[in-house]
Amino acid sequence: MSPNLLARAVSIYLALVVGNWLATALIGTRQTSECEARVVVEIVNGCGLKGAAEEVATWLGGLGFDVLFVGNADDFEYEETIIVDRCGDDTKLAALTSVLGTDNVVHQVRISTFVDATVIVGGDFKELATRR
Repeated sequence: MSPNLLARAVSIYLALVVGNWLATALIGTRQTSECEARVVVEIVNGCGLKGAAEEVATWLGGLGFDVLFVGNADDFEYEETIIVDRCGDDTKLAALTSVLGTDNVVHQVRISTFVDATVIVGGDFKELATRR
């Protein structure tokens, strides 16, 4: 990256940060960009039914969730769908629990992750299908 491009990127970043800080200081609210408001999820198949994670990912993507990854869980023995909270944002978590209709939440907040939550699709996959 050239020094000029890096300097420009840093100045834009600082302008956004200072702008939000100034808005907070002056009017007590912080502007939320569309990117910050989106819920980024990964969907993993924990039930072993072929295509379960892909189907849930398509469904959530159609509802406006950003699906970053689809794959398999560590095993296929999950009886119920579980949401693993990765960001600690109650608003984002509420949106996901409401849509999936589950209170099965495990909190494993990790700042270094790129997703807000991991959805482990469990054996109740067919029940999830009735909510769509």
